[in-house]
Amino acid sequence: MRYYAMMLTEKMKRENESVESIATVVGTSKTTVTRFLNQSRQVAPEIAASIVRHLLPKYEIDFMGEFVLTLTRPENIRKSLEYCSVNRMFKEMKELLVKAETDRNGTVQEAYEVYSLIYRMQTGELTQKQVYDIVRCQKASLQEHQILLRIIELCSIYNQGEYSWLMASKGNIEDDLQKLEESYLKSSFQCRLNEVMSAITLRYLNQPKKARSIAKRILDEQFASVSAKASAYSRVSASYLLEDYDRCVKYAQKAKKLYARVERQDVAKIIEYNIQFASLFWGKNVDMFVGQDLRALSLSKNGETDSAMFILTSLDDKEGSLSALRELYKGEVTDDPKYYFNSMHMFMKKGDRYMAELSRIKLLNLGQPDYIVNAMFVA
Repeated sequence: MRYYAMMLTEKMKRENESVESIATVVGTSKTTVTRFLNQSRQVAPEIAASIVRHLLPKYEIDFMGEFVLTLTRPENIRKSLEYCSVNRMFKEMKELLVKAETDRNGTVQEAYEVYSLIYRMQTGELTQKQVYDIVRCQKASLQEHQILLRIIELCSIYNQGEYSWLMASKGNIEDDLQKLEESYLKSSFQCRLNEVMSAITLRYLNQPKKARSIAKRILDEQFASVSAKASAYSRVSASYLLEDYDRCVKYAQKAKKLYARVERQDVAKIIEYNIQFASLFWGKNVDMFVGQDLRALSLSKNGETDSAMFILTSLDDKEGSLSALRELYKGEVTDDPKYYFNSMHMFMKKGDRYMAELSRIKLLNLGQPDYIVNAMFVA
């Protein structure tokens, strides 16, 4: 902790930063900034994170990994659990949960009950169905925990692919969230909710502009985590797939950079796949391929249709099933409407109207009757 405090002080000197200027940027008092730098009194985790993010952004997670474990006030412990959860700091989150389990304060014990469930969900210990079965019966006395449980319930429904159910279950959660007074939790919970709502607005409702607007709200949130911002950039990118290649790739690159920053290489690889897909969709050249299906699509663009179909059918055989995306690729390779119809049907079955739109456009361009195509699209 003292090592980081020295680094912060040195950075202030190098950048000619004053306590007053930092307080203005962070939105707190000069006294709070001074107490934090001197480590003379406990400050809220979101204030500490904001100061470090302003001065030494690359060290925020490392610093906070130590800082959250030093906090003792009940409200700071609760906020630290939220911070660790949204920043996927599972090691520190587990340590906080161990302490919270035996804490004498009732609000901290309630936070333990709520966040232990979230921890088990995030680490894959529970299936989404198990999360739903637990969360819908779990009670909480604090308003913040009541709202968070509602959001987690919606997340579990979304992750089960039950999109129409989610829309019916949403209720007045957004209105309830606006009534929450604590600024950090309100901001963080809003990011959680907006992640789900931007996703379902894009995929299920097929409203890219509205989905983009919701995702951009995350980027405007004062306390949005790096992971939340990465998700927002990814959603904004996807919303531009059918209308603006340059913006689609620009925002995808932003998402990829942030995911790499929080060591989510698995998601960064998915983003790279999406970039390559968008490039091929818009007729751009791609040299290296994340997946063999993308290589097949590229071969077809160069006239090597037999090789492309061999790769795609081989992937079907290897997985033992068809995929909506590969059926779309087969349509691209052959211009055979049956593959586009298959792809549309499979995407619609998953509730993904946005991706089904790709096949709808292709079918109409091939001269398929619009009344047939559109009837299937809204089925």
